[in-house]
Amino acid sequence: MGRILDALEDSGHAENTLILLTADHGFQLGEHGLWFKNFLFRESTHIPFILADPRCPQSHGKQCSALVDQSDVFPTLIDLLDLPDPGVAFAGHSLAPLLLDPTQELREALKLQVDWGEVQGRATRTHQELRIQWSGSIEQEQRFDLSRDPGEHIDLLA
Repeated sequence: MGRILDALEDSGHAENTLILLTADHGFQLGEHGLWFKNFLFRESTHIPFILADPRCPQSHGKQCSALVDQSDVFPTLIDLLDLPDPGVAFAGHSLAPLLLDPTQELREALKLQVDWGEVQGRATRTHQELRIQWSGSIEQEQRFDLSRDPGEHIDLLA
């Protein structure tokens, strides 16, 4: 990433280039005894989402705890690039307001899902709670109090 940013700076276009770095999933590396990306714990669902707009230098280096997801990419780019309204409703929200005030909240909860064929998982995450419902060949509910257990180790329904 550093080489790309250096090349952008050397090109003379850094001052008029919007940068968005993200991924489609997190990655479990043994947390909860699990590996890979197909789970509903924070390690699998928390993605990098870095947005840098040269017109908003006061936002550079700031962190934001708003609940965001991939559905926010398109409306954010439409907004920040001043593109014409495509005339369709977006599932996501523009993240542009977060550049000015990273303390804002855009939504109260995130809806998450995984599908392994035989097993489906659906979850709702807020800042305070994670609720998971597994169905298919595994029927299980899980609930975590994130204010007391941010590592999601104590299933309140177990």
